[in-house]
Amino acid sequence: MLWDEKGIVIDGHTRLQAAIAAGIDDVLVIRNSFEDEDAAVEYAIHCQRDRRNLSDADMLRWIAEVDKRKTKAQARKVGATNNLG
Repeated sequence: MLWDEKGIVIDGHTRLQAAIAAGIDDVLVIRNSFEDEDAAVEYAIHCQRDRRNLSDADMLRWIAEVDKRKTKAQARKVGATNNLG
C-alpha cells in the first residue's frame, strides 16, 4: 500500500524488498489516500494486527507510538490556539 500523496510505502515493505532482491521490475502497487500521518499509521497497525504476526510486545510498541503522535498533535493544536489570542 502506497500513500499516494506522499509516495510512502505504508504496508508491504517486506514484499517490496523481496521483489527488488529478486530483480522483479514490475510490482503491483495499490495506492491509497490518507487524511494524515495518524490515519496512515492506524492503517498499517490494522494490517499487521490482522495478519496476527505481532507479539503482545509489538502491539504495545505500536500503541505507544500512536499515543506519542497523538500527544504531539494535541500539543501543536493547543499551541496554535494559544497563538490566536
